Amino acid sequence: GWAVDDIQISSGGVPLQGYGVFLDGTLVDNTPERTYTYTNLNYGQEYLAGVAALYSSGYSELDTYLFRSLYLYPPLNLEGMSPPMTDYAHLTWEPPSSPTGLGDNQDRVAATETQPAADVATDMTPRTFPQTMVPLASSRNILFDNGPLVNSPGTGAGGADESILQSGLGMGTYGFGFQQSAGNSVADDFEVTGNWNIENIEFFGYQTGSTTTSTFTGVYCRVYDAAPNAGGVVIWGDLTTNRMISTDWSNIYRNNNGPGGATDRPVMRIVAGTPGLSLAPGTYWVEWQTTGSGTSGPWVPPVTISGQTTTGNAIQYTGAWAPLVDVGPQGLPFIINGTGGGSGGGVPSNLLGYNLYRDNALRAYVEKPTLEYFDLNLDPGTYSYHITAVYDLTPYGYAGQTGESMIEGPVEVSIVYGYDLPFVENFNTGLFETNKWTTGGANWRIAGQSGNPAPAAEFFYNPVQSNYAISLTSYWINGKGTDGLGFIDGKIYLDFDLKLDDVNATGDETLLVEVFNGAAWVNVATYTAEGDMNWDMKHINITNQAKNKVFRVRFNAKGVNTLDIFNWMIDNVHIYRECDAPTNLTAVVNLPYVEQVLLNWEAPEGTGPGISAWLAWDDGVNDDAIGLQGGGTFNVAVRFTPAQLAQYAGTSLTKI
Repeated sequence: GWAVDDIQISSGGVPLQGYGVFLDGTLVDNTPERTYTYTNLNYGQEYLAGVAALYSSGYSELDTYLFRSLYLYPPLNLEGMSPPMTDYAHLTWEPPSSPTGLGDNQDRVAATETQPAADVATDMTPRTFPQTMVPLASSRNILFDNGPLVNSPGTGAGGADESILQSGLGMGTYGFGFQQSAGNSVADDFEVTGNWNIENIEFFGYQTGSTTTSTFTGVYCRVYDAAPNAGGVVIWGDLTTNRMISTDWSNIYRNNNGPGGATDRPVMRIVAGTPGLSLAPGTYWVEWQTTGSGTSGPWVPPVTISGQTTTGNAIQYTGAWAPLVDVGPQGLPFIINGTGGGSGGGVPSNLLGYNLYRDNALRAYVEKPTLEYFDLNLDPGTYSYHITAVYDLTPYGYAGQTGESMIEGPVEVSIVYGYDLPFVENFNTGLFETNKWTTGGANWRIAGQSGNPAPAAEFFYNPVQSNYAISLTSYWINGKGTDGLGFIDGKIYLDFDLKLDDVNATGDETLLVEVFNGAAWVNVATYTAEGDMNWDMKHINITNQAKNKVFRVRFNAKGVNTLDIFNWMIDNVHIYRECDAPTNLTAVVNLPYVEQVLLNWEAPEGTGPGISAWLAWDDGVNDDAIGLQGGGTFNVAVRFTPAQLAQYAGTSLTKI
């Protein structure tokens, strides 16, 4: 007989085929990735995000997350510049706009059922009746009306209007399918004649067998810049966001046996809110589909014009785009409401203006439609700017409130101005104002009768000061060069003549020489009052503080009591850049070639902003030699860590 032993049952990993992404319980996409971005969500609306693992047997249970969308479109393309030798930044940007790429706007919700593409009449008995076209009723600000739909006003039950199928012309379609559940949608074109701020779009549809209480539960729409079947690109909206803000009976019955005909197809008005939809002049297409609680449809009735079988050029998607035809090409009724005079080009209609930030602090609010700002009276330096858009939140249900978008930027703007190098000041005009020197007090003055030669700048003991620090400060000096790109080589020096008439030689009175490097004042020299000083030229290397910066220099008199000195005198201030010359030039006869002279010299030391020194790989301890017993070649490498080289940043390797 058969014998069975050692039975084992094992389970292994089931191959994962990806993930399904859901929004409010509806599948919106499949992805192999573990991240996903929703687009075109309504501000302030709560959504239920969901994700399920996709296996060969289907989807797993949903993992969900409830969130509220607070995204607002930011401005675009922030740019900034400062003309050479000016003290302002010029900022420009573009207004926010709805996305224009294909992206998720091209997605469709997967069909969950099969429905016919059209609601077709079975009774085609020709009928004659007096027909009158009336515009689609609306109490809103109409920008565009793609009707009519009514051809028999006031003849329906209870005095309602009727849209009667013209079977006498061979037409047999009550309506066309635009059921999201079946993956069906419709689209039609419209012409924008000005800059339109579109507030909502009214669509029309029915579900056979409903009462005059609307059974519609959703409307989904998007706008293209051309026909969807001819390369059109979605510029606003999607088919995943429910845009319905209201729905009610339009007071119209669709039938084939009026006047006074059947009432089982009451036509509903479905209003879609369109926040942020602004369009410039041109021809656009709108695509839409709906959901409803009824079992039939939903269906959209075509434009109905007495005696005409051709009423437009609408198209229908049922897996592929195709013209809507009932004997002739059909159009579809819809109404666009809003206001004209907007900025156009996709600028959200509820945009109020912009908040401009400098170095993360609010600098200015700029009201639309202005798209530039001049930030004036800036000190030299580099500033960081970013900008946000400010919106009226009323269209999202937050009346009287405003919201701020994500940022655009940042951009950096460098302000470069000041006296170019070399800078010379000998105070010959007798005024500090000539070259824009500023003083911190009355003790600094021009000494007209003293100097090297006269006149000179003087810090005088009177008025008497105690525990003081009073400075004479230069205007901005350009250490970046005339092109603002910076110097590659050379050093920057500060030379000046200094004289002190001391009184008590206490050592408590000092003159500090300081350089502002764009961020802080840095002390580069200190002179102490410990006895008189005759005129003496001081030479200070300020390369580290000034090179490739816009800087200032100040002489800061500081001490305990000005009565302990008579005065400090400053003259012949000279700030300049200098490239060091080679040194130790020698010449010898290049024997045995007596007709040749051999020149040798030393390279300039440390022309960069850093220090000049030998950097050795040596801890001071000698180890055994390395080599090859049998001769040959070998390689040796020395490695220096970034930390070991930090102090040499900006220098050049000149010798090995």
